[in-house]
Amino acid sequence: MLNLVTVTDSHYLAKALTLYESLKKTQKSDFNLSIVCLDEKTNQIVQEINEPTITALPVSLLEEDNFEIKAARFTNPSREAISNAESQNKDPRYVQFCWALASYSCWYILHRQKKDHVFYLDADLFFYEDMAEILEEINDKSIGIVRHRIDYLPDSGEFNVGLVYFKNDYHGRRCSDWWKRMLLNPSNPFYAGYGQCGDQKYLELFPLIFGSDNVCIIDDKIGHLAPWSATFHKYKEESIIWEDREQKLFFFHFAHFVPDFERKSYKTSYKGEWIWGDPEKYDTRLRALYDEYFQETVLTLDKYEELKNVS
Repeated sequence: MLNLVTVTDSHYLAKALTLYESLKKTQKSDFNLSIVCLDEKTNQIVQEINEPTITALPVSLLEEDNFEIKAARFTNPSREAISNAESQNKDPRYVQFCWALASYSCWYILHRQKKDHVFYLDADLFFYEDMAEILEEINDKSIGIVRHRIDYLPDSGEFNVGLVYFKNDYHGRRCSDWWKRMLLNPSNPFYAGYGQCGDQKYLELFPLIFGSDNVCIIDDKIGHLAPWSATFHKYKEESIIWEDREQKLFFFHFAHFVPDFERKSYKTSYKGEWIWGDPEKYDTRLRALYDEYFQETVLTLDKYEELKNVS
């Protein structure tokens, strides 16, 4: 059984369920996607799906489990949380809280539910291939992370939090617990250097603290794209090329994707924040991938009627 977890509220739920639909199409073995539901509407919609491949995990359940995660609602937001919140007209403390839930939900599934592993997935991922090959690349490592695949930016770090893996073994549990504690305690000794990008820059410390032999950087065979990395790749028919390696595209991280269902259009950024340019204008295949993703979100809305009242 493939154990997956993501975090969403009702306004982001269409993306989370589009992720879910992509998993249903691509995964050849059993999986379960746990959705940490940030509000009651999300919890209600997910519970009503009533399929073995998806589970509603109300945020209240996590808060009742540990008072520290409830207190995280009031944590001072990081610089990145403030910037992200301004782009979306949200409360930066809420954004910071959502990021803390990424680490906490992984810890919860390993330590409370006793699952043998967990993948954290951002809700705006979309899969094209079976994750079994990702597990093959991780092999016997305890931790898995993915690169940004861009020129290094000190503010955001080398690795992206869109996909993170922990095995329920000694090193995986220790790393998951450490990541959780960093997000719950902004006074931690690593905050000045690694805490200003929410949960993300802490990933740079995983190999240093828990040993590079225990951490798989999931990049050798697994191709993945995001709006920030699109211009760092070349494109060949059904493949992507990165660092002269031809790879299948396993997933796309459609971060900051803004659909406009009434006008049947979309934006690929909140406010033109991709400093390397609009990704959909870089290559015709990228435009096709964005068009496909928009159509998949439309199909998701049609399938889950209640989403139309919250999207």
